[in-house]
Amino acid sequence: MGFTNLHTHSHYSLFDSISKIPDIVKRAKEMGQTAVGLSDHGTVTGLLDFYKECKKQSIKPILGVEAYWCPHLGVKDRKLMYHVCIYAKNYEGYKGILKLVTKSYENQYYKPRVNTEMIEELAGNVIVTSACMGGILSHDLENAVLFKKIFKDDFYLEIHTNSMPEQIEYNQKVIELSVGFDIPMIAACDAHYIYKEDASTHRAWKGIGEDDENEYYQTDDFYLLSMEEAIAAFQKQGLQEPYVYRAISN
Repeated sequence: MGFTNLHTHSHYSLFDSISKIPDIVKRAKEMGQTAVGLSDHGTVTGLLDFYKECKKQSIKPILGVEAYWCPHLGVKDRKLMYHVCIYAKNYEGYKGILKLVTKSYENQYYKPRVNTEMIEELAGNVIVTSACMGGILSHDLENAVLFKKIFKDDFYLEIHTNSMPEQIEYNQKVIELSVGFDIPMIAACDAHYIYKEDASTHRAWKGIGEDDENEYYQTDDFYLLSMEEAIAAFQKQGLQEPYVYRAISN
């Protein structure tokens, strides 16, 4: 069994991550991981640098993006945007992601947006995941069925390692969906900095107060995790081990 850090953000995720690409790759390599993914918010600007750095450090790059999905592109409501992660399976998938992100800026409304039909054009060449608590499932849990129908075995539900109470409750719902609709899960860390001790720096950089419970980064566990740390995080959440191991091994 192995573990790969997906849902990783670099400093190309503007105003959101302080992680530099060489440091991301180096840390994954130090932890004995054979691959690492990158999915910056709404941009593919860092993917070429990331690819070159992974090749330099002899680790497999997983090229992706965390796109802003909107149920209807004509809607002018900035709240109706939800995250979805898309990773290239092959070169065609990579080119498709580049084109998708370009098109997303043609539909920009506060953020570059995509809809289901735009992503569907990449089917067969990409892996799609439900992303975080701000993802497609937060709009409608039935999106799990919709995306499963479109992407089949290339669609995964994400559970996350952070210890926020809302995340723990959300993970339980995701597990129920996974079991009920036979949709595989993956474990993700939603990393925005490299080490745990970087949490206070990241919080200060974003201007977030230490005791601000209304902010997303209210805990200090949005960093790159080892497999052992990921398992421990899920066990601390009280998740059943068979589901945790299945999600990590995917």
